[in-house]
Amino acid sequence: YFMKMDVKTTKKANYILYVSFVAASIKLFDLLLPFLPLSKTLNPAMAILAEGLCVFLAWKFFFSKGKIFLGSAAVGFGWRIIHALIVGIPTNLISVPYILTFVLLQGAINSLLLYPIFKTQKIQILETKLVRKPVYAITFLLMAISLEIISHII
Repeated sequence: YFMKMDVKTTKKANYILYVSFVAASIKLFDLLLPFLPLSKTLNPAMAILAEGLCVFLAWKFFFSKGKIFLGSAAVGFGWRIIHALIVGIPTNLISVPYILTFVLLQGAINSLLLYPIFKTQKIQILETKLVRKPVYAITFLLMAISLEIISHII
């Protein structure tokens, strides 16, 4: 939703990648928490980047051409395949049950959940002072980082 909103606001598809970089960077602040295993931070951050890449490519090849179902499937399955290749193979997670559940079943569910988001033509575009003032962006970033860290402490 936020990636779509950003493209509709800026009219630039490459901002999808920027949104994913910001979200992954916020997730990386979990590295400051000493009690979390490294994989609990890096795996989700890599998944966020894979999602951003898939949404960007799907926007270029499918969504912008009105092929919403194909784009939703490309994103839903694509980021899971990329994540499985980057994380699953090196950590020996790849197995038949892993492929059947994480890639195929959850990929199908993810695709079906994405479809209405990308099918909807109306989207709320932020045209407020909040968008144009860096102090608000920094404030929201710090709030997001704080909430990310607090959510793991609690």
